[in-house]
Amino acid sequence: MESVMYFIFFAGILLLAVDDARRQSVPAAISDTWTIALALCSLFSNRGNFLVGICFLVAGGLFAYCTSGMGSADVLVLAASAWTFGGLLTLFALLLACLSGISYGLCIRTKRLAFIPHLLVGTLLALFLNLFLPLA
Repeated sequence: MESVMYFIFFAGILLLAVDDARRQSVPAAISDTWTIALALCSLFSNRGNFLVGICFLVAGGLFAYCTSGMGSADVLVLAASAWTFGGLLTLFALLLACLSGISYGLCIRTKRLAFIPHLLVGTLLALFLNLFLPLA
């Protein structure tokens, strides 16, 4: 079940990242279906990650609503990451994604950028670094 979740996660985030980079918009039908599929997989395979993902969904949703700094698809990607990899790796991926986004934003000097590609980069870096320096 774990390898199925990894496949669904990376296929979906790659599709969303490309779409977000091109248009700075993600179709709700794709992101919602992808998120529900990962939530159901997590519910049946690892209930701890399911609850962590719900926490990311609520906290990220509140942050996005209060600050208007993140889109709803960004929040869904964070929750999907938590459902797939757990909370600690997701927080590390978010930190790396923020560093990637800040670096990119400073280089091209823009105030608005697509964040899902940076979440993809952060997740890949977090997984790679976790191979050599396990978080937990």
